[in-house]
Amino acid sequence: MQRNERWHAVGVNVRKMVDKILTQYSSDFVVIRELIQNADDAKATSFQLQIICDAPQSSSDEKDFHGQTIIELSLINNGNVFSETDWKRVATIADGNTDPQSVGQFG
Repeated sequence: MQRNERWHAVGVNVRKMVDKILTQYSSDFVVIRELIQNADDAKATSFQLQIICDAPQSSSDEKDFHGQTIIELSLINNGNVFSETDWKRVATIADGNTDPQSVGQFG
């Protein structure tokens, strides 16, 4: 680059960038699968998912969640406790775990 050339700032449409990243999670239940993979990476031997909806369950044996609103979602595993670094990664886009032994989609 010649000395008299100028650098120009590069703009980023953050909303579109986040939308593009989130398309990686476009299939059914992919977020739940990712959380199960995260539990596996944390050496968990158990994983519990509890979904509470706003309407009572029907009397049939089958669970039908169509038309109901999820009011609480609990995920529990017995893996390693989140470190300060883990919490920072959760709050930062595209700063995933680079551990080659992890199995997550972005790990």
